[in-house]
Amino acid sequence: MLRALGLLTCLTWYADNDKIVDVTCPVDGTKFKAVLIGKLYPLGGVDRDHCPHSGGKPELQHLVWTCPTCFFTGLKDEFEYAEGREVVKAKSPPSADSKAKLLGKLTPMEKLPEKVDALAIAGEVKFDLLAQARALRGDAALEIAKAYLQAAWVVRQAAAPSLTDFEEYNELVSKYKLNDPKRFLDKSSRRSDLELEDAFKIEEDIAKGKVKGAKELLSRYLILELNRKHGEHTRAAKWIADLEGRKGLNSVVDGLVPRVKASIDRERGFQRKALEQLVKAAEKPGLSEADRMSLDYMIAEQHRRLEERDKAREGFDKVLSREKKGDESSKEFFKIVREQRALSEK
Repeated sequence: MLRALGLLTCLTWYADNDKIVDVTCPVDGTKFKAVLIGKLYPLGGVDRDHCPHSGGKPELQHLVWTCPTCFFTGLKDEFEYAEGREVVKAKSPPSADSKAKLLGKLTPMEKLPEKVDALAIAGEVKFDLLAQARALRGDAALEIAKAYLQAAWVVRQAAAPSLTDFEEYNELVSKYKLNDPKRFLDKSSRRSDLELEDAFKIEEDIAKGKVKGAKELLSRYLILELNRKHGEHTRAAKWIADLEGRKGLNSVVDGLVPRVKASIDRERGFQRKALEQLVKAAEKPGLSEADRMSLDYMIAEQHRRLEERDKAREGFDKVLSREKKGDESSKEFFKIVREQRALSEK
């Protein structure tokens, strides 16, 4: 039911045996190095807007490769690359017409060093360039939306680092079983939901006075981390304000809070761009009913995350109006829609 976005489910997995490969840009011929994602294992979870989590390693940013000279950005199938002695030809290289449209037209969203290492280009910059390339080629609005969503997700995943250098923080993680493999082994797809539930449990324990000393401040940061990790901006903002009011108690937390706060604005910038393209995609004639509902859901969910609550509720209601009694195949989808609508009320 949510297949309209066509996002790769393997992105929710943890990758092992990643390789650095030699790549040739199909647009200007530049040779550079990129990360080839290796064998995958299911871990991580998926947020309600389809943001995938790899379970520890930042794999999403390696999904696309960026030429460091002309800034052409695309999936690995668009490039020729050498894996050891084996040369892998591009399966879907850009056409001559596409090359003409792209060469000299792509501009990074931030100034890069003159001789930048392709491996050092930030993920959000790469996905923004991917969106530019798709727009210049005249690709479908949905493909452009995907690129902007992935840019938003890269920002999200790097926004609130764990404080594993603190023993008290690690004790909190253990107490709430946040890294317990047994807990998530058969629920990897629901891990995002479970971690947000954990954030509420920690909040309840703070309110009941169950968390004391150094752990109290770190537990507040952990709540912020969990909400920020899964893109719940409204909840994250509450805990940013809470920690700003406790400035001076921990220099590491003091340094991270402004960074987390700024990341919300960056993510929302990409979400707004994605929303614009999702609306265009939903206006395309000939969509199946299932694909149209999936797009309408994603549009409503972007409004919710942007705190445009009236528009979010209107969008969720539009989807729910199509629910048919007795349709078991769509039962889980509409359950999610109702839950997200309820969040738009808070």
